[in-house]
Amino acid sequence: MKKLFLILATAVVLSSCATMPKESPILELDNIALDGEQWIKVQNIDKNTGKPIANAECAVYLLKEDGIGRIVTKTDKHGWVYIQNVPDGKYYIMFSGE
Repeated sequence: MKKLFLILATAVVLSSCATMPKESPILELDNIALDGEQWIKVQNIDKNTGKPIANAECAVYLLKEDGIGRIVTKTDKHGWVYIQNVPDGKYYIMFSGE
């Protein structure tokens, strides 16, 4: 059974970290340029078990004046998504997985 999760998030600044996390692979990029100075860092957790969900598809949406920007990626083995160089703004994040 497919599960969908929706999270409202803002870009997170990680400028003072000694080591930056490995960036999640970008599977699709529509109507958005990754030329900003912010990071998105979010973890997908199963609400019933409290455990991270690995390899779940993650769609990140940004409402812009010229439409909706979309980034599609996947969580890592610990359920994390890291996307760098995102522009400032409010992001809507949707996870889907088995």
